[in-house]
Amino acid sequence: MLAKERTLAGIKEALFAGRTIVWFQKMLIGREEYLRPMFEACVKIYPVHYKNGTKRFFKVHNMAAVEMHLKGIGKQEPGYIYIPPESTVLVKARVDNKKDEEVVLKYEVTNFLVAPGEGLPVEIKSK
Repeated sequence: MLAKERTLAGIKEALFAGRTIVWFQKMLIGREEYLRPMFEACVKIYPVHYKNGTKRFFKVHNMAAVEMHLKGIGKQEPGYIYIPPESTVLVKARVDNKKDEEVVLKYEVTNFLVAPGEGLPVEIKSK
């Protein structure tokens, strides 16, 4: 719940205004306008630390107590990233050519639901 005040009245106001995020069975459910800032605050993307041809390696850290399931949009690699709670994973991504400096990957966070069956769309960027 995204209450403006830590009072019973503040909680009631947030509920009636729809400023809520529900955590249910390893999923967060809420409006995109509330889930996106939460995702951005909980995920840290480190710079690329190794390049090999068209491959780029970088770390992604999940600071939240909830796991994250990222499904690739399109034919990018990796097509799926699982980030356990409070953990860091190494991501190996492909870029279009050897000169690409920035990695931009488009994902849907399948356990951050913004509508029934619709995950939060996000971009993972690493330089």
